[in-house]
Amino acid sequence: MAPFLFIGTTEVFFVLLVVVLLFGTDKLPEMARGLGEGLRHIRQVTEDIKSEVLSQVDKNADLKAVRDGFKRVDRDLKTAVEEDSLGTAKSLADQSDETAGGVGSPGSEKRTS
Repeated sequence: MAPFLFIGTTEVFFVLLVVVLLFGTDKLPEMARGLGEGLRHIRQVTEDIKSEVLSQVDKNADLKAVRDGFKRVDRDLKTAVEEDSLGTAKSLADQSDETAGGVGSPGSEKRTS
């Protein structure tokens, strides 16, 4: 028999003998059934926790994707507003230059004599 939990074959037999002497052969199947149900419950709870953690990770990944999308839209909007404001400022400056050059500048009035 191979070592089980770092104990040898003789130690395993000794522990089984002590269990049989303490609890009797009638209680062994009942104890084994209880132990099996306990292990099954622990395994089920572990799987539930694992699935809950994974679902939260998926939700966080979805939220991160949404947040990144909003950041990208915000950046694009800021860029568009800056470009639009620069274009508007240039357009106003051009109109101002045209207006200043055409009206009220010296030599722009025509003399009719």
